[in-house]
Amino acid sequence: MQTTNLKLQVLDCYSQDFINLMSGLDSQLMPFTTAVLVAGTVTVANTAIKSTSVIEYQRSTAGGTLGELSYAITAGTSFTFTSSSATDTSTIQYRIIY
Repeated sequence: MQTTNLKLQVLDCYSQDFINLMSGLDSQLMPFTTAVLVAGTVTVANTAIKSTSVIEYQRSTAGGTLGELSYAITAGTSFTFTSSSATDTSTIQYRIIY
């Protein structure tokens, strides 16, 4: 019988090694996270976000008066989803490609 030694390394989800690993994976493997708009906006804290990151997003549950969605990134701090409607209360699914 042949045996193989495997080395398992546990990475903190905000470590640069983890981010490098995840950015190399197909985005289809990355899970979606949700955020809920309040008065047409929501800010998500994320210290790992880069100015070059891409956020894939979609409205998962409609709420209020729908508007056009967009996002803005503040590198190393957060990103903000904004609707063109101040009464949009939709739930947004998103995932980040670092």
